[in-house]
Amino acid sequence: VYTLSLKSKMLPFQLGSFSHFVAHEKYFAERADLNEYVLLYTIAGEGELLYQGKEYRITNNQIILLDGGIHHIYRTVGEEDWEIYFMLISGVGVKAYYDFLFSNGFYILNFFDTAIFKKTINTLLYMDSHHLQNFEILAGHQIHELLTQLSILNNEVENLDLTLATEYIENHIEKKITVDELAQICHLS
Repeated sequence: VYTLSLKSKMLPFQLGSFSHFVAHEKYFAERADLNEYVLLYTIAGEGELLYQGKEYRITNNQIILLDGGIHHIYRTVGEEDWEIYFMLISGVGVKAYYDFLFSNGFYILNFFDTAIFKKTINTLLYMDSHHLQNFEILAGHQIHELLTQLSILNNEVENLDLTLATEYIENHIEKKITVDELAQICHLS
């Protein structure tokens, strides 16, 4: 856990804590009323999330970005370990990205480029272990860069999903298509 200086609390992107860890069978976290956002990236295994009254499965290369002020539960699924990168982040910049990403409702984010997330975590670990001057500013930059990449990549995925839905409709124009079918095509179900 990293304790922010008073001056760094003015920055738009702030790092509370971060780690790479393996959650074993029956791992369970329940939180609410945090003044931070929770960012979890699944490397291997599978997790489950209860957030805003819905359950979600989180698998490889998926990210959850949660408003820590909202009650949430996440846990391992089954007997398999759940390997994740974990960050608590805050600031007005983080809130802006959260609002942008979830303007149409919460969903699990896909992040296929594991190198970007690994680089961010490894850079933060390196900077922290070497007690770099201006760590808070540099950490804020890393968070900003990560959220920017995440937004760009998920916008591309959304556009791909819409393209898939359009192609499906065009190829099945004679068929009565349900909303559930389109949701499945767009990976929304």
